Amino acid sequence: MRSGSTRGSTSSSCRNRSRKTGRAAAFCAAASKNPLRKLRELIIARRLEAELKKARILELYLNVIEWGDGIYGVDAASRAYFQSNAASLGPSESALLAAAIVNPRLLNPARPGVKLLRRQQLILRRMGVTTAPEESAQLAR
Repeated sequence: MRSGSTRGSTSSSCRNRSRKTGRAAAFCAAASKNPLRKLRELIIARRLEAELKKARILELYLNVIEWGDGIYGVDAASRAYFQSNAASLGPSESALLAAAIVNPRLLNPARPGVKLLRRQQLILRRMGVTTAPEESAQLAR
């Protein structure tokens, strides 16, 4: 997976990434609540679903979303929070990042609170991985 870290507003980051890759338009449109933009997002999403496999759509999404203050892309997030690339993360670290996607500014993997650790455990159970909460809290630090 490719990704990077870009500081700035989400919309300018999306514009830059869209220009560079031409593939991030659907993810960038999600930043607005304007009904016309939402319709455009729906059309783009349908086209993406028709042309790309779900794993590829997920990869593109993970590489354009914000993972914290100025951290964009899953690889940049794994380097920022775990000093390792995304491919080297274990299940507990991956689940912690996945749990933070909803709101990475509040659910900060660098300082996981009770809510984030609960979400991480839920994800690990769904993955079929059993990890003690103490171990996952240590991995996050």
